[in-house]
Amino acid sequence: MSRDLEETLDELGPEYREVVAWLKTSRAPRRPRIVRKLRFSRAAVSSLAAASASIALAFFALFRSEGGRCRAPVEYTAAFGGPGSVEELVKTQNPDGSWSSDFLTRQNAAALGRAAFHRGRTGIAYRKAMRYMKMNGIAALSSEEFDSRFDRALARTK
Repeated sequence: MSRDLEETLDELGPEYREVVAWLKTSRAPRRPRIVRKLRFSRAAVSSLAAASASIALAFFALFRSEGGRCRAPVEYTAAFGGPGSVEELVKTQNPDGSWSSDFLTRQNAAALGRAAFHRGRTGIAYRKAMRYMKMNGIAALSSEEFDSRFDRALARTK
């Protein structure tokens, strides 16, 4: 700025100096808006691609199949596993006598009922499951239906 302009600004006051400073900074070269939008778009696309890839990997890990058949979660096949699975059923039972769904409650109660021994923790778990089903109006699983579920589970593992 020239000396004349400096003297004029001194006479006008400090507010006008702020205006001149603002005008000087506003003349600084800026990037065009198109470039900024393009940069945002690249960032958005790359973050969406990363999110999509992670979701796809999560679904792949969750629903991976062996030989074209999906594996059932362990909680749905534990009733058909044999002697060691009975203890697993007892451990996973809720305090009220149920499991995570009525389907599992019926199935696991039938498996506990088929167990050769009704003493100790297994007998208590069986009675709790039967009490829960009676209180909630859930019918017990018949032997035929349990055998049918077992056969279907066995066919899926082959």
